[in-house]
Amino acid sequence: PAVATPSVAPATNGNGGATIRERLGQLKMLLDEGLITEDDFNRRKASILGEV
Repeated sequence: PAVATPSVAPATNGNGGATIRERLGQLKMLLDEGLITEDDFNRRKASILGEV
């Protein structure tokens, strides 16, 4: 018997399906490790929160 497949792919937010909480956590980790500046952190945080 044929197996039915969904005709539409599941929706993602364009970044591997990470939640906003996960993305903000990763961003904070980058800041804490000195890989991005506080200005970068604040800009990216605002961008992520603006997607809500």
